[in-house]
Amino acid sequence: MAAVPGTSSSSSSSLRDSASVPLPTFAQVLDDVILCEQFRRYLVSQYCDESLEFLLAVREFKQLEDEEHRKAKAVSIWETFVKAGSPHEISFDAPDKRAIDAAIADDNITLSIFDVAQAFTESLLRNDSFNRFLTTELQGSTDSARRSVRLRLPTRQPAPPSATTTTTPAVSSAPPSATATAAAIAAAKPAVPSQQRSYGPVLLLAAPFVVIVALKIVTWLLSS
Repeated sequence: MAAVPGTSSSSSSSLRDSASVPLPTFAQVLDDVILCEQFRRYLVSQYCDESLEFLLAVREFKQLEDEEHRKAKAVSIWETFVKAGSPHEISFDAPDKRAIDAAIADDNITLSIFDVAQAFTESLLRNDSFNRFLTTELQGSTDSARRSVRLRLPTRQPAPPSATTTTTPAVSSAPPSATATAAAIAAAKPAVPSQQRSYGPVLLLAAPFVVIVALKIVTWLLSS
């Protein structure tokens, strides 16, 4: 059997580090119905979807508990993906194919019948098509989602110019005190100019008496 091709997973790790949301692993994509279907459509566009279909069929085969159903599923997988000239024949080492052919012919079907072919196909798919899928499909979708979120964020609008408002003095609801009432009444009265005191009429009336008294004083002084 040829060595399983292995490449560094640094490209996948760098993609996960570059995105704000971690990108899914290969196993997570296969476990997620939506992501798996998206991956399958991508592989169809690349004309290599038979590898994924084989892996999913083997997964289903291993989950079956009934022995008869499991044997029937194994034969179906062999006829679809392993048998020479099958409609979706996958590529892996000829000796391993012959081992599966012999197990099917001898009705010696165990849970590990497809293990070698499964490991080989998964390694090819993970290190090639899956990395390209992350780059062209999921990574682009993540960037678009972040851009759409930024577009949905409300933009800050400038504040409208403040209109000139007339302030109304506050009116107190408490009753005014007596002092305040008196002050208000006094302020409301019109100002009355103070009248100047006039002494003219008094002086005119007192002048004759003053003269008489003065004459009497002068006469008394002369007679003495």
